[in-house]
Amino acid sequence: MDANTRTRKSIEELVDAWLRELEVEGPVDPEALLLDLGVDSLSVVDFSQMLRRELGVEIRAAEFDLYATVSEMVAEICERISAQ
Repeated sequence: MDANTRTRKSIEELVDAWLRELEVEGPVDPEALLLDLGVDSLSVVDFSQMLRRELGVEIRAAEFDLYATVSEMVAEICERISAQ
């Protein structure tokens, strides 16, 4: 497994953990809309802080409006990590 695959897997696990905290059940479809999963502005602020703390990635809460689906959000986090 290459570094990019490991990084993406780590991010997906972090996103899964966050969604479980939001009480989203079962495996999450990567194309699921964040709004449909119950993601709101307060949960986004918490996740943004977690990303900064866990991965050193800065994504402001307001930027999450740009990512409609789980896969779009994961892809953006991966890009920001690779740009560091």
